[in-house]
Amino acid sequence: MIPDPFKRTVRIDVRVERGRVVRSDGQPQPEIQEGICGELTIPAFAIKDRIEAEALTKQQEQPFLQNGEVVVLGLSFPKGFAKPHALLEPQGGCLDYRYVYAPVVLLADILIYRTGDKAPHLGQAKCKIPILDDLEGCSLNHAFTLLSERYETHRLSHTGNVFECGWVIRKERWIRLKDLRITLPPATETTSG
Repeated sequence: MIPDPFKRTVRIDVRVERGRVVRSDGQPQPEIQEGICGELTIPAFAIKDRIEAEALTKQQEQPFLQNGEVVVLGLSFPKGFAKPHALLEPQGGCLDYRYVYAPVVLLADILIYRTGDKAPHLGQAKCKIPILDDLEGCSLNHAFTLLSERYETHRLSHTGNVFECGWVIRKERWIRLKDLRITLPPATETTSG
């Protein structure tokens, strides 16, 4: 098992002083690896340029996943629960060892929608679930719910965050959907949010 370097994150509390982002505790910023991607979350009113603030709060869309791609969705089992044999164990790469996986095949392209003041979300697109006799879900979230209802019988709720538990292959390695969305180029503007 190769550990996932993106799994562990650091939260740094910051404030703006004289136009520069500094740590809230007064300590110097840590040296950060060149090219690393992350998110900066601030109140919209704090952006001085109203035109830029408006642009950052408009909904943007872009392609995220393609028809025919396989996404594996991670399902968890507490100690004492037998893991069903139909589910896949992590096989190298950067898959999270805490999960077992169910492949889901996309039957259409999936768009990602981003608005500066909200968390990104995925559009709906049909997908099939081979281990559920090719049962179709109307979205990756729906596919996760169907899988959870079937296999995670210990859970009271069967919803999940596919950005957290979904993985796809990029450049011959598994990447979590939440990490993939951060690496996307800027989106195109669609509608006002």
